Amino acid sequence: MPARTNPFQETIALLQQALAEGAEGTRVEESAMLTDRITQTAREVDVCIFTRVAGHEVTVSIECRDWKRPQDVSWVEQEYAKHLRLPTNVLVLVSSSGFTQEALALASSHGVATLVPGPLPKGFAHNLDELINTLWLKTINATPVSASATLEATDDAEKEVVALTEDTEMWSADGSSLGSAREQSCALISHALNEQIDEVLRDATGAETTMNVEAVAGPPHPNDRYIKVVVNGKPVLRRVTRLDVLARTRVEVVPMPMSHAVLGETAYAHGTARTSTHEFQLVTTNLEQRAEHGPGWGATRIKPLKRTSGPSRLQAPEDGEGS
Repeated sequence: MPARTNPFQETIALLQQALAEGAEGTRVEESAMLTDRITQTAREVDVCIFTRVAGHEVTVSIECRDWKRPQDVSWVEQEYAKHLRLPTNVLVLVSSSGFTQEALALASSHGVATLVPGPLPKGFAHNLDELINTLWLKTINATPVSASATLEATDDAEKEVVALTEDTEMWSADGSSLGSAREQSCALISHALNEQIDEVLRDATGAETTMNVEAVAGPPHPNDRYIKVVVNGKPVLRRVTRLDVLARTRVEVVPMPMSHAVLGETAYAHGTARTSTHEFQLVTTNLEQRAEHGPGWGATRIKPLKRTSGPSRLQAPEDGEGS
């Protein structure tokens, strides 16, 4: 059975990932499967936090509901009974619409924590304009259009440059496959774009339609590349001293409106954006970040809609941009 999820559950899971970042021995898993002690069957839990306290394994289970009406005692009873048979040490119920008074009383009597997302409290920020209201998602989709290999001179052949097709197989010195020329080209272009991402995306506005990116790989290389050619009627491996790839890239820039909320004692911002190839979801506890950021800034969920290539960058708006 495929894992079940929804945007509210995903937001809660990402928030826990952001809070757990840097915590040694702590792992957050969405749609985790825990084993029922009695039936020995796997039961799905919306979000689990696995950690260690004083040498003991501790499992915090979080169940989420995004319903229009406040949750009553029936949901509390259902989840409490379910987790009595699971290896749950702490049970947390999160409802986007709150709980009835009876449900809160029952949860408290069972030691079940209840949380409800709410608006930021008044006075949270000295200046509401300091809060991030919009991020700009910048992505590059790259498609290799041509590749060529410079072959090392040998006793039987001169140095030469040959064009590669998508399915040209590339080999290591011991004869093991390194994949196709297309796979090698995509990896090379992705590496080149990551090396140039700040320069390429810093001033990108989305008005750019296409641009060419060149990538070159030469020695030294941890796995020397070879291709098979026919010499004197026999297939032999020829060493590639240089691999040149030309890719056509397309830049997309889309806004990611951010909403602000507080869950328990944690204030956070969350938002989603959709490009032509991906849907992005971000949750961060850094509400007043004003500069560009990379990995480690909050937690990000990426949902690929179809295969693509290339890095992305989230950027806070400059003063006067966004809303």
